[in-house]
Amino acid sequence: MVVIYIHHIILESTHALIIDTFTTKRATDIIHQHLHLRILNQFHTTRTELWYIMISSTNSTSFAE
Repeated sequence: MVVIYIHHIILESTHALIIDTFTTKRATDIIHQHLHLRILNQFHTTRTELWYIMISSTNSTSFAE
């Protein structure tokens, strides 16, 4: 079974705020790791809003921007 989580993410400088999040604690940890590894190193604006769709299954987790 595939579960889809939708995240509304606001990046303010180096701080990442996740609002309107429907997810589990584990999925939140994964999205945080993903942000720090991939997003925070690429964006240089003061404020960026992103919509993330995380598709999670029993065996794998993938991200779509």
